[in-house]
Amino acid sequence: MAFDWLNIAQSILAVLPAAAALLISYGRYDGFFKDNIIFLYFVGGLIAGMGVAIFHAFLGPYFLLFLLGVPLVEQFAKTVVINRRKWQGERHAVFNGGAYGAGMGVILSLWYAKGYLLSWDLLMLLQVLGLATGITLVAVATGWTVGAAVRDHAPFKGTFIASVASIPMAFFIGYWVVPPHEAWVPALMALYGLALLAFGIRKILPGGVSREELQEMRRRRRRGRAAGTE
Repeated sequence: MAFDWLNIAQSILAVLPAAAALLISYGRYDGFFKDNIIFLYFVGGLIAGMGVAIFHAFLGPYFLLFLLGVPLVEQFAKTVVINRRKWQGERHAVFNGGAYGAGMGVILSLWYAKGYLLSWDLLMLLQVLGLATGITLVAVATGWTVGAAVRDHAPFKGTFIASVASIPMAFFIGYWVVPPHEAWVPALMALYGLALLAFGIRKILPGGVSREELQEMRRRRRRGRAAGTE
């Protein structure tokens, strides 16, 4: 049986940014979050992403509605699931939000990869990679934002902030999907996603652990560096 290498490439482009984002951001916190909970929220994000992708398609022809409606629906979908009573006030909600956003980002990236990467066109492949990177990294960073708000018992404040942060991404998507698919737009999307991810790693994600746990992480890194120099 022959493999459909184009379908495989589409799937890789969709999964790669999420895998890289979680590995880079969560790797240093290994042992400080619950793997099974992170996996469940990631799967939940995959499921929710299917519904959000349909919403993307429905509002796609209406630019202003897309620009305002998509960010609000995406972040509300995150808030409804992340804001479970069990996690209200809990630091782990920050990790949950990022995992949920990563799952949603995978499905949305796959949606656009399937829709636009229809042949082995190198320029389009790079554009879809930039688009997938931007979509996923923004989804992860805004997931942390919502999770931090749930931790602080202010979920809808988090929804608002995350929605505002998502508006530039909605603008880029709405602009890019109209031919001739300007190549610079996915590059800006990727840069914007990287900027939000970097901010989230530095300012939001550390709120997923206590001060004592942060100190333990630093001691662990120092021991690792010391062992590496011996």
